[in-house]
Amino acid sequence: MIDPATDAAFMRRALDLAWRGWGRVHPNPLVGAVVARDGEVVGEGYHAEYGGPHAEVAALAAAGERARGATLYVTLEPCAHQGKTPPCTLAIEAAGIRRVVYGAEDPNPEARGGAERLRSQGVEVTGGVEREAVRAQLIDEQIRVAGGVNRALEIGVVDDVLKPTETRRRIAEALANAPAARGAHGNIPL
Repeated sequence: MIDPATDAAFMRRALDLAWRGWGRVHPNPLVGAVVARDGEVVGEGYHAEYGGPHAEVAALAAAGERARGATLYVTLEPCAHQGKTPPCTLAIEAAGIRRVVYGAEDPNPEARGGAERLRSQGVEVTGGVEREAVRAQLIDEQIRVAGGVNRALEIGVVDDVLKPTETRRRIAEALANAPAARGAHGNIPL
């Protein structure tokens, strides 16, 4: 049985894991992943370095055989293209994952399509879980990389995540309202 509260809790854990890649994955986004079976975490991972294994692959490796029939929670839709690494969808299929839950679509059009690929292979896929928190993390990451909000807006680094006409309002809203974007003491780290 699908429990939205459980899905949200595991997605928040994946968001926390994603920050561990900060400073080492750019220009790729921060991504975290959790493999859960019967309500228990059996594997966790995050994208640790540019060109290295993606979060999904790291979490599946940590889970090992316990991944078969489990649910994979990942902050971004799994990629379905060959880049510096093979498509994450292939690893997910090979591991025997029963269900994939993702937070938001990848801002990179080349990386999209994983959800459809997995569905076509009989994997149950749910998207949009904690979407605003994931989008806030993507925005926050781009702001940090650019060197601040004004610089990010000036050079347009957040335009891949949001439509340019919505950027100023959405950055302020997302960072002010999304708990995942806040630091340990409730402040918004920039």
